[in-house]
Amino acid sequence: MAKGSGLSRRTLLATTGAIAAGLAAVRTSRLASAATYPTHDITWLIYQRAGGGLDLTTRAIQPFLRAAGVATRIEYLSGAGGRIARTRLFTAEPSGYLMMTDATPSPALGEFVFEGAYKTNQFEPIFGWNNESWVLCVKKDSPIRELKDLIALSKQRPIRAATIGRGDGSHLQLVILKKSMNVNMSIAHFDGSAAAFPALFGGHVDVAMVGPGGGQRNSDNLHFLAVFREGGEPITLPNVPTAKALGYDVPSIDQVWYATTTPAVPKDRVEFLRQAFDKALSEENLVTMRKQSGHPGMTRLPPDKLAALLEASNRLVLQYKDDLKD
Repeated sequence: MAKGSGLSRRTLLATTGAIAAGLAAVRTSRLASAATYPTHDITWLIYQRAGGGLDLTTRAIQPFLRAAGVATRIEYLSGAGGRIARTRLFTAEPSGYLMMTDATPSPALGEFVFEGAYKTNQFEPIFGWNNESWVLCVKKDSPIRELKDLIALSKQRPIRAATIGRGDGSHLQLVILKKSMNVNMSIAHFDGSAAAFPALFGGHVDVAMVGPGGGQRNSDNLHFLAVFREGGEPITLPNVPTAKALGYDVPSIDQVWYATTTPAVPKDRVEFLRQAFDKALSEENLVTMRKQSGHPGMTRLPPDKLAALLEASNRLVLQYKDDLKD
C-alpha cells in the first residue's frame, strides 16, 4: 500500500508539474504576443473623402501614434455613408491590424435606418478626439435672425431646410429640432456642405444644418441661429449661442470622431492601441494637431468617456429612426 501511495505521489507531482509548465507556457505566449504586436503597419480606414475633417484629424494623429509604437497606413473606402467601410471592419479577421475612423451618429444610423450589415455595439471603440456640435445657419441677409423667427415663419409656410446628407447627423439633428419645437419643415438632402451652401445662398432653402467646421469656413456669408450641443460651450464657433442657452430644450446629437476596430480583437491588443492613442493625444501634442488639422475642437476622449457618448448617440438614433426613413 505504501508502495502504491508513493507511486501516486510521484504521478501527482509529475502531473502538477506538467500543468504548471503548460500554464507558464501559455502566459509566456500571451506576453510575447502582446510584446510583438504590432509587427507591421495597421491599416486605417477613412470613409470620407480626402481633405475632410475625419481625414485631416486622422492624419494629424498618425505621426504621434507612430511615436507611441503604432505605425499605420491610410486607406480610403468611401460610399454609403461609411457602411461599406464598417462592413469590411465588422467582417475582418480579429487580428487588430485593421481599424477605422468613425463619427457619431453614423454607425447607428447605418445599422438602424439603412440596415447595414454590421452590429454597432459589437465594434471595439479605441479612443476619441473630437466632440463638436451641429449648427443651424441662414444666409447673411436672411430675415430669419433668431430661432423664434424660424418658428413664427413655420406657422405661415413650411420651412425649407437643408442637410448635408440623408440619414446623417445633420438630418437627425434637424428631425429632432422639428419634433421638439413643432416646426413645420420640409427637408432637402445634399451631398456635403459644399453642395448645401450654394442652395442656401441661392435662396432655394431657408436654413441649413451643417457641421461647425463648414460653418466657420463660410462664416463671412452666414448668420448662425444656434448651436446644438449638450455638454459645455461650442469650441469651433464659441460666439454662437446654444439652443439650450436660448431657452429651447432640443436634444443634441454631438459629432464624436473616434478610432474603432474589429469585434473580438484580443483584449491585450485593444488595450495596447488605447494606451498608444492615450500617449499620442497628450495635451502637448494636441496643440500641434489643432494647428495642423485646423480643428480647434480636437480633444482627448478616453474609452470610458467615449463609451458614454456613443451610448447617448445610439439612444437618440433609436428614438428617431422611424422619422429618418420618411
